[in-house]
Amino acid sequence: MKLKYLYIILIGCFIIASKNVLAFTHSPETILIGTQYNGAKLHISGDILKDKDVIVEIKGTEKDAHFKQKGKVWGIFWMTVGHLTFKHAPSVYMLYLPSNLSGVVSKLGLGYKNVLSKIEIEPPPDTKYQILADFLKLKEKEGLYHINKNGIRYIQKGNEKKFRCEISIPPKMPPGKYEIVVYNLNNKHQIENIEKDSFEVKLTGFPKFISDMAFNHSLIYGILAVIIAILAGFVMGFIFKDKGGAH
Repeated sequence: MKLKYLYIILIGCFIIASKNVLAFTHSPETILIGTQYNGAKLHISGDILKDKDVIVEIKGTEKDAHFKQKGKVWGIFWMTVGHLTFKHAPSVYMLYLPSNLSGVVSKLGLGYKNVLSKIEIEPPPDTKYQILADFLKLKEKEGLYHINKNGIRYIQKGNEKKFRCEISIPPKMPPGKYEIVVYNLNNKHQIENIEKDSFEVKLTGFPKFISDMAFNHSLIYGILAVIIAILAGFVMGFIFKDKGGAH
């Protein structure tokens, strides 16, 4: 009899706990970069209680990023005046949230402010704030850093609601594995639960062939590159042959 009551208690605890677990799905699990690739869409959805909210975060791995520092020489010419290395900068950072949470992102330790605060620059520049601002501007232009303040949609259904999020994967997102982080917030806009998953961006077809040749068969790749350049020269010469030559 006691065993029966124990089972009932365990089942009850499981049901209560499951209400606090945020389950989400995403598709596709793998994004393939082929010859005609020009970006893709990643769809994320799940069910939560009606008084909850979610924030979706996409993060790439932290890798050293190397940049040339441009500056004016003698106050006239724009030239490379140095090289900078950015450490602890995620290769990709995207944040999607519902419109009602745009004002609490920083308080939750999310967003650009949190990302930029962890970045170290070597050698330390005199104008770190401006350089970080330029770094962020470049990443946003490439589509690799992005914050969508109206990126979560809800569909009400009784005591629960379904959330949907469509992530725009830019063409410049490099192959690799990326983390999906879904934050579950209570009605006081406090993080109550965090769930993680991942998706992968992979090369396929001709782009994969070129990449494999470049990294695994560099000698053959170099020879083919020279041959292609020579053939391209012959083709251009033939095209402009009857036009009096290229000018």
